[in-house]
Amino acid sequence: MRRSQPLRETEWTLRPADPAAGPRTIGVIDARVPGCVHDALIAAGIIDDPLRNANEAAARWVGETDWIYETRFTLDPSAADADRVELVCAGLDTVATVFIDDAEIGRAASAHVTHRFDLRGLASGEHALSVHFRGPLAAARAEERARGTRPVNGDWGPYAYLRKPACHFGWDWGPQLPTAGFWAVPVIETWSGARICHVRPLVRTATPEAATIDVHVDFAHATPADRRVEIRLTGPGDAVMDADALIPPDAATVCASLEVPAPALWWPAGYGDQPLYSLVVTLQGDDETLDAWTDEVGLRTVRLDTSGDESGTAFTLLVNDRPIFAQGANWIPTGLFPRADDAERAASLIAAARDAHMNMIRVWGGGRYEGHDFYRACDRAGLLVWQDFMFACATYPEEPPFPDLIEREAREQVARLARHPSVCLWCGGNENILAYRNWDGWRDALAPGQTWGRRYWLELLPRVTAEVDPSRPYWSDSPYSGEESRDPNDPDHGDRHTWDLRFDEVRQIVPRFVSEFGHQAPPALATWREAVDEPFALDGLASRRRQRAWGGNEREFVEPLERWFRCPPDHPSVHGLAQILQARSMGLAFEWLRCHRPRCMGALIWQLNDVWAGPSWSLIDVAGRRKPAWYAVRRALAPRVLSIHPVNGMPTVFAVNDTDERWRATGRARRIDATGRERATLAFQIDAAPRAARIVTSLAALPFEDDRREVIVADDGVWRRTGPGVRPAFWIPETPPTLRADPAPAFDAELRPTSAGAELAITARTLLRDVVLAPDALFPGAEVEEHATTILPGETFAFRLRGLRTASVDDLTSPPVLCIGSPV
Repeated sequence: MRRSQPLRETEWTLRPADPAAGPRTIGVIDARVPGCVHDALIAAGIIDDPLRNANEAAARWVGETDWIYETRFTLDPSAADADRVELVCAGLDTVATVFIDDAEIGRAASAHVTHRFDLRGLASGEHALSVHFRGPLAAARAEERARGTRPVNGDWGPYAYLRKPACHFGWDWGPQLPTAGFWAVPVIETWSGARICHVRPLVRTATPEAATIDVHVDFAHATPADRRVEIRLTGPGDAVMDADALIPPDAATVCASLEVPAPALWWPAGYGDQPLYSLVVTLQGDDETLDAWTDEVGLRTVRLDTSGDESGTAFTLLVNDRPIFAQGANWIPTGLFPRADDAERAASLIAAARDAHMNMIRVWGGGRYEGHDFYRACDRAGLLVWQDFMFACATYPEEPPFPDLIEREAREQVARLARHPSVCLWCGGNENILAYRNWDGWRDALAPGQTWGRRYWLELLPRVTAEVDPSRPYWSDSPYSGEESRDPNDPDHGDRHTWDLRFDEVRQIVPRFVSEFGHQAPPALATWREAVDEPFALDGLASRRRQRAWGGNEREFVEPLERWFRCPPDHPSVHGLAQILQARSMGLAFEWLRCHRPRCMGALIWQLNDVWAGPSWSLIDVAGRRKPAWYAVRRALAPRVLSIHPVNGMPTVFAVNDTDERWRATGRARRIDATGRERATLAFQIDAAPRAARIVTSLAALPFEDDRREVIVADDGVWRRTGPGVRPAFWIPETPPTLRADPAPAFDAELRPTSAGAELAITARTLLRDVVLAPDALFPGAEVEEHATTILPGETFAFRLRGLRTASVDDLTSPPVLCIGSPV
């Protein structure tokens, strides 16, 4: 039986190859594995945490420096009886040479593959393990000098020359902290005869009547012999399906098929349940079990419809032959350094995505392939995973050794992740074809005949995915229009990244699928204060230093805040208004795209999560605090939504019904003034088919008499704040200078204790648009149940608070705790 002996997480040491490499002489320091150089240097007091204050710049030398990790381990005498003894390193990051007792046993050049180093012949007893890491910046620059400069995004160094997370070198939402180390504990494995490499349970068919699953088992052999694989699938109702197959000597793969009657099908969130089957695979030799594998699998089929229609080509994902409107977010790593709580942080973020009615996560190509805990959380939550290969915003060399490294990476990752029903699409990468074709100067920067990566996305990766996992579709890049001759960002074909249209400009087009769009917001005030000693201010040194987006704070905040709120950068409510700007923009974009199904069949916001406390596009900041935009997105992605958008210049009510039941109701639209007085009403019929969107009425019959002081509210006729019905839709004239500056927002407030904490009841005397309450500005652990909510005159809304120690009404209703999205 294969045996695994993890090395100790502690009892490692770290030292620079050159003791004088840093700002001062550095000797041997303690280290942990999993872990990285930066973590060890922080723990030893050699560098300050680069995620805090302005410490990032002072740590840049770390990525230039070569480092040596060392530990000792004891090899059990029983290893001498095994056919194979191997040191297994998953997540070895990145360019490394491995020594045992000062003898080189192997080298690594990719963080995206598992390395296995042969230890046969090593005597039992204690040994020294030493791993020498090249400084990632130094290694990348050496490759660039050898192979020629190629354009990459930003000023982040030549990251395209290393098979390492690109975002370690910096991005427009994170710091430049290329590190080295281990993302997993190295393991000593002993095995004889053969071992299981991967199990690929590929669902061939799945209907309510029957399913067929082809279980492909990949092997490595130490000695040739006839062997047998046994497969058992146990269903949610304890139904058992068995199969077995003989393995010819040295066969790399065998396949056995299982027929499942009346299967419990796996569905994305919002379309059904997520039942999982237990799959157990055992490898049998002569009267003994050589190896075993077990995990949960889901029964479902997935395909991508890119058929032509009257306006272009579709981009529709079908699960179990049902079209799915994919709504969700892009995923970046939970952090730039390995953390002991990575799995818990990922699970919390996945739960938050599900809570916001999302059903898809896109694992972005500038990060890393996540661990199985992440994909299992998606399996159980019903979140489909769009999986990028690790390429992002760059031109990549196609000369050796890169094609072999990338093919090995692709084969391992596709085989490793094929067990997860959540994984629904393989994608070549992020903005690579777009950059080569559309970004100014990129093609001109390449020498004649210089490679740029085309072979990977259009030849190598589609070939590998077709061979290893024919059960899932492959898409060449994101964005991509399906053909090289088309603009990759063509809204009529494929998927699109909408960064050229902002705020209400998104209504100018209806793409087939939007896989990136977004707007920035600062992190929660408590998160900012935990990382930065300087108060938050748009014109502050820390805020400008942490802003990495093109155009800076001026483009992301100052200009739109002046346009939409008449808010100067030093206003006390600037933090809250900046968050409202994101919330309002993202809610509008999601609603607009959902209103246009089936032409548009997907919307993925950039981005769900974050890596540090800086202004970024995330819905949830690095401390796990949900920004107001998360709440706006949750409302916009509700199963049923009323939304108002202009059609031929006239405000028009749309109904989105993403349920399996027809939606019939008698709605009402009211034109009211800012004090709540009703000026006109309109009744209308809602009749929306299941999984459909439609126009239900024009609002031409409710023309404004004073568009600076009036608003139209449309609801389903049964809506109540704490009861049934669908959240109302609001039509408020947006374009300056018709912004209403008066009457000034007015309300009454009462603070009441509850069993869970407290609630702040706000009764509006005028229209209160997008009210944001940030109790963490008073107490870091305080949370609120709702954010960015609009309160009509005469209405009372109770903000339910948790973790509030003590506070007065004045504390909770003053900036920066309370913010109202009205002109200031």
